Amino acid sequence: MGSELEKQMAALLAGASEIDSGVKDARKRAGNIRKKSRELDDALDGLEAPKFSMLTQMLKNESGEPDTSDEAIEALFMTMDADKSGSIDKSELTQAFKDMFERDGKPLEMTVIKNVVDEMFAKALKEDMVNTFFKYDLDGGGTIDRSELQEALKDLELTVSEEEITEIMSKDGMEGKEELDMDTFATLVIGLKHMTKEDITKAEFLVMAKKQLKEDGVLN
Repeated sequence: MGSELEKQMAALLAGASEIDSGVKDARKRAGNIRKKSRELDDALDGLEAPKFSMLTQMLKNESGEPDTSDEAIEALFMTMDADKSGSIDKSELTQAFKDMFERDGKPLEMTVIKNVVDEMFAKALKEDMVNTFFKYDLDGGGTIDRSELQEALKDLELTVSEEEITEIMSKDGMEGKEELDMDTFATLVIGLKHMTKEDITKAEFLVMAKKQLKEDGVLN
């Protein structure tokens, strides 16, 4: 009897020892996980997200804050205008971004820079179309007449016939329209020519930079 009881007690103690060992292992693993978590948090804290867009970052002054003055924006434009043509093209803008971030010790992949430059030129093109549209929307009604369309297209350096306009409009479900709203006008322009913007003038760059500064919250 005593021998049987001793065996049971030994078995219980062995089981308890295994449980204790398992608990210790679990605590150790939990400790390692918490340590890894803290290391991850520290690493993420070190990866500070850019506070401003690339364009705004290029306008930083010596104190590290964006200089929102017209003089600073015009000076940046002149730096970007490598060939001194009075306008900047995609290659000049791309090179300017590349040089700045390499100089600051934060080189970016060219695909990232290219995407930013493409987006900037797309915004500039849209601005061109919007300005042209509202130039001919004389009554502010949000539409322009077909009779005014040719002049508006000439402003965008597009010379097309009435037949071409009719063909494009019929393809896009706009056949018979005598008045065009902004969306219809943009669709027509893009349809007439895979329109791209080749360069940005100083005046356009000033407007673009001001809008970007407002988006970044550094200009009212």
